[in-house]
Amino acid sequence: MSCSDNYKEILAEVNGDTISLPNFKSKYQNFLSQKYQNDNLSNRYAYLNNLIDEKLILKYAIENNINNDSTYVLKSKEIHDQLLLNHYFDKKINLEFPVNELESRNAFKWIKTSFHIRHLFSKDMEGIQKIKTRLDKGENWSSLARYCFQDTLLRSNGGDLGWYNQGELDPVFEWEAFSLIPGSISDPIKTRNGYSIIHLIETESDGFITENEYQKEKSELIDLVINYKQQTRLLNFTDSTVASMNVEFDSTALESLHYFLLSFTDENLETIKHDRLLFFEDVEWSIEETLNKLSDLSSNQLSKIINVDDLKKTIIGIACRSKFLVDAKENNIHKTTVFNRNLSEKLDQTMIKKVVDDLNKKFNNNIEKNQDKIIENYFNFREKLILASDIKIDTLLIKTFIM
Repeated sequence: MSCSDNYKEILAEVNGDTISLPNFKSKYQNFLSQKYQNDNLSNRYAYLNNLIDEKLILKYAIENNINNDSTYVLKSKEIHDQLLLNHYFDKKINLEFPVNELESRNAFKWIKTSFHIRHLFSKDMEGIQKIKTRLDKGENWSSLARYCFQDTLLRSNGGDLGWYNQGELDPVFEWEAFSLIPGSISDPIKTRNGYSIIHLIETESDGFITENEYQKEKSELIDLVINYKQQTRLLNFTDSTVASMNVEFDSTALESLHYFLLSFTDENLETIKHDRLLFFEDVEWSIEETLNKLSDLSSNQLSKIINVDDLKKTIIGIACRSKFLVDAKENNIHKTTVFNRNLSEKLDQTMIKKVVDDLNKKFNNNIEKNQDKIIENYFNFREKLILASDIKIDTLLIKTFIM
C-alpha cells in the first residue's frame, strides 16, 4: 500500500502510529554499521519489518496489561535507576579528557602486548602503607604475599596473577600496571577492590607494530585512554562521596545482620529487624530496610560477602548509589528530554523482550532443540497481530529515499 502524498516523510503507519523517514534512517544507519551490512532494498524492508513488529508487540503488550506485570514493573525500576545513574555520571564524570600523543601510542603498545603481573593487596590504605613500609625495609615479597592474601594460591605464589592482555583487569589497576617499566614496582594504588602494590614482572609483544596500523586505530585508542581516565575519575568521585556521607554503623547490628545472612533463621530476624544499622546525613536504615536493598543484588555479588568487612563495604556501596540517585534527581536529570527519550526506548525493548520470552516459555527446557518450533511459534503470533492491524507502507519512498 502507499501512504497519502500528504505524508511524504512518513515511511509507514501501524494502527495510526507512524514511522517517520528521518527516524527510520537514523536507526537503519546504526543497524547497517553494527551488522557490517550495505544499504539495499532487501535490508531496508527487513529493518522496516522489525520496526513494524516492535510497534505490533508493544500494542499487544499494552492491551494485555503487561506493563503492570510485577516482574516488568520491577525491571523497569531497575532500568530507570541505572539509566539515571548513567546520565548523572555523564554529567559528573564523563567530561572532556585531553589525550596526548604519548598516551595514545602507549595504549597502542598495550593492545599488542601481554603483561606478567603480581601484586600485594590490602582492603584499606592503612594496611597497604604498612606493607609498603615493610617492602621498603627489604622484607621478601613472597613473605608479604603470605601475610596479605587469604587466597591459598596467591599466598603460595607470591601474589602472581599470571599473564594478562588489555581489557582483562580492573581498568584502574590496568592503567597503573601497564604504565610500569618491566621489573618496576608501583606505589600503593586505589582500585575498586581495595589497595594494591603492583610489580610488572615482564612483558611480551604480540607482533610487529607499524605506524600505518597505529594511525588507522588512533581514534579507538583515544577512546580507550579516555575510558581509563573516566574509570579513575569515577573511583575518586565515589571515594570522595563516601567520605562526605560520613556513614556510621551500629557494630552490634552489623554483626547481627552478618550472622543472619549466614544462618537465614527467620526467628532471629524477628528480634533484630527494627534495629538501626546505619546512619548517614539525615538517613537511617534498619536491618530490615538494608536486607530489602541487599535483595536487589545478584547472587554473584552476594557470594562475595564473606565477612563483616565485606558486608560493610557492600552496604556503603548501596548507600553511595542511593546518594547518587538523590543527587541526580535534585539536578533534574530525570526531567531532561534526552533521559526520557532513552528511558522510553529501553522500556519498550524490555516490554518486547518480555512478550517474546513469555511466548517461548513452553520451550525453556530445551531451547536449542526447539529453535524451529520457536521461530514457527513467533511467526504464527506475528501473523495474528498483522491480521488484526492496519498497516500502511510507502513502497515508493522506501525504494527511492537517499541515505
